[in-house]
Amino acid sequence: MKKTRKSKRVAEKNYRAFKEFLKIIRHYFPNFNKLLSSVSDPRHQSYITYSQEEILFFRILSYCCHFKSMREMTRELNNDHVIQTSRLLFGDELDEVPHGDTINNYLEEVSIDQLRHILREMLRELMKKKFFDGFKINNRYYHMIIDGVEIFSFKNQKIEGSIKKNMQMVQDIIR
Repeated sequence: MKKTRKSKRVAEKNYRAFKEFLKIIRHYFPNFNKLLSSVSDPRHQSYITYSQEEILFFRILSYCCHFKSMREMTRELNNDHVIQTSRLLFGDELDEVPHGDTINNYLEEVSIDQLRHILREMLRELMKKKFFDGFKINNRYYHMIIDGVEIFSFKNQKIEGSIKKNMQMVQDIIR
């Protein structure tokens, strides 16, 4: 299939957006790779193709890009521009973007508490850099967006798999 000038412009625009995303990560999270590598890798070492930093990065990126599925993420991000630019962050010879199934398989095995730790550290870094200060209420209180567990939740888990309130995580984040 021949690339049209329009498709080349769209690809170039996406490439610039990805490069800007990397600049934001480097600015706000200078220890981003170290933070991602702090997670214990649950995989058997002989089967590893992608580092966990790469897997976690592309999962975070897919959330930021609002991809509707892992298939869409794989289709949109698996191009030479993204692969070459991501080498700036990882410094290795990444040949392909991890497939959505690879990412999902990794996430099924990794500890959720370790992933929460990444989120807490990223939030702390943003608070330390006063990123949220312009959004404070009366220059004193932070806005907090909490999922809709108030609609139907319990303090204790009454039925296995039901939603329960966990204010400890919120308290840990704001400390």
